[in-house]
Amino acid sequence: MGFTGTRHGMTQAQKDKFIELMFIGAGYEFHHGCCAGADTQAHELLRAQSVKTYIVGHPPTNDILTTWTIEDCDELRDKKPYIQRNRVIVSEADSMIAAPAEMTEQIKGGTWSTVRFANKHGVPCYIIFPDGSVKNSKEFMKSSEKT
Repeated sequence: MGFTGTRHGMTQAQKDKFIELMFIGAGYEFHHGCCAGADTQAHELLRAQSVKTYIVGHPPTNDILTTWTIEDCDELRDKKPYIQRNRVIVSEADSMIAAPAEMTEQIKGGTWSTVRFANKHGVPCYIIFPDGSVKNSKEFMKSSEKT
């Protein structure tokens, strides 16, 4: 499972839904970007669960937003620029969870760029919106194009 999320952090509704979704695949390998905000929250939520999840960190070359989670990962990949790092996360994942700060797709931003990359490469991605609702990214993007 790969993860991408806002540097502003998840809402409580997103955190609750994240845990619900992760229990479906508890004990699996989980990939995140080692950054402040949603990556750190997802890491903490998984470590707090009774079922051990193997966490793979993908740190960015820019250390400004890198957090302590880099020290708590079970495995670390090489540092890469944000966009390349996000693409590696997608390429190593069977599916993705995205936790954006917005309820609508944004042209700019790493989370939405990663969702589009996952769609383009056929990796299932589930978006947990700030209100806790969940949508399949391909269906969401198609419906967004119509409006």
